[in-house]
Amino acid sequence: MDSLFLTVLNMSLIGAFVIAAISIARIPLRKAPKIISYVLWTVAGFRLVVPFTFESIISLIPFNAQTIPMDIAVQMTPRINSGVSSVNNIVNNMLPSGMSHYSANPLQIWIAIGTFIWLFGAAVMLVYGVVSFIVLKRKMRGAAYIEANIYEAENIKSPFVLGIFFPKIYMPVGLSEHEREYILLHEQTHIRRRDHIVKFAAYFILCFHWFNPLVWLAFLLMSADMEMSCDERVLNELGEDLSDEYSMSLVRIATGRRVFNGSPLAFGEGGIKERVKRVLTFKKPSRIIVILSIALVVVMSTGFAVNRITSENDYLFEMFIVYEENPAIFFPDMKLVWDDTAYHVVHMDNPRKGRQIGFAVDEFSTWSIHEVIGYGTNILLAVESEDVWRVMNHDPPIAPVGQFILENATDEDKLLRTLSLTLYDDGRVYIAESPVSSFAFFDSYYYMFTNGELLIYLEDGSVIIRFDVDYDGALIFRSATVPLRAIPGARYVAGVEG
Repeated sequence: MDSLFLTVLNMSLIGAFVIAAISIARIPLRKAPKIISYVLWTVAGFRLVVPFTFESIISLIPFNAQTIPMDIAVQMTPRINSGVSSVNNIVNNMLPSGMSHYSANPLQIWIAIGTFIWLFGAAVMLVYGVVSFIVLKRKMRGAAYIEANIYEAENIKSPFVLGIFFPKIYMPVGLSEHEREYILLHEQTHIRRRDHIVKFAAYFILCFHWFNPLVWLAFLLMSADMEMSCDERVLNELGEDLSDEYSMSLVRIATGRRVFNGSPLAFGEGGIKERVKRVLTFKKPSRIIVILSIALVVVMSTGFAVNRITSENDYLFEMFIVYEENPAIFFPDMKLVWDDTAYHVVHMDNPRKGRQIGFAVDEFSTWSIHEVIGYGTNILLAVESEDVWRVMNHDPPIAPVGQFILENATDEDKLLRTLSLTLYDDGRVYIAESPVSSFAFFDSYYYMFTNGELLIYLEDGSVIIRFDVDYDGALIFRSATVPLRAIPGARYVAGVEG
């Protein structure tokens, strides 16, 4: 159910943008036939109910259709992917980060609460619509049958259409012959155009997007365009000469009418003031206005009906790689920067590459950034190629208790010789071997100072490398049982560059 809620949220975001655009487009379309702007609302309805569509370069949607990822609740660092970096930064900074010591991420809880509230609101809207429809239908049981699907009722002030498959027209008693003719023609036009079905569909869309104020606006504006386009259709049949009489009929019916007929699904008349003004000034628009209006609607309908083409990187975060020179190793230190957090290279045996979440470009190539399965975004895997990758940890590296660097090392020495030893307080030692060496240190190695010597040994206790410690604390290489590229007598001094 959470996935359905997130899907509705994504559709509501797209729909809100389309509704705003259509509302603005109604301004230049005010002189065009209202049927044009009425038809345009179908695009908004389409975006509010269809979670998928085609991608095209002609899309007018400026952001990704799936702005909120379906797995956002379980991401260690929840992030939206709108395709607009400024929007992403603002929203992402507001989202709560996942906490490994919680049984559920904070966002999971908020989404669950949001899902419950959304379902409750939708249920209330649906129940209200159905119950009010049934109540109004019962009130019309005493209506007098006139002919076909036409009824007269004494307990109503304005006409309306009620029903879906077999719609009936209910008219108040006391209408003059001309009023009856005009209003009946108006209601029959609604039924011929299937407007009563459109109104039902629009209300049910509103039920699922009740939390979005722009969807409420669309429901009201669409209803107004529906009524005014129907008025224009009637006037086209009656002739412009009868516009005054038709408008007076609307005014007389509106006098003393109830503001609300009790059901949003009853197809009643509304927006009388605007409709009367429209009727009184009604003139058939020029051909050029019609052509330009249709062209605008075609462009907007096509552009809003399809999604923008998303590139592979639209759903990835751009990160930055920084290299810092380190005299203790041949290659510079690599750091990955993401949202002002620096990730440092760490050692990890057989990291399991998870989903790609970002990319970073340096002067040499593009690195793809992946989560390490089991660690979320605490530890990332930066991959340049199948053979070149780095495990990156966002925790600051453990400060060594001592670091000894080859003294007076030339550029040739940095390429060919053992460069440094780094000692940690847990007893481990890291040896920066020559980059051209065939010997590499991948296992755990330990150190111990004893009797003026630094001994480096394996986990089983066997000593593999010996250094002498001279009077000023420097290390002098003596011997090794492994192919170490250090020359006997080479001097390693504490923390200074040679």
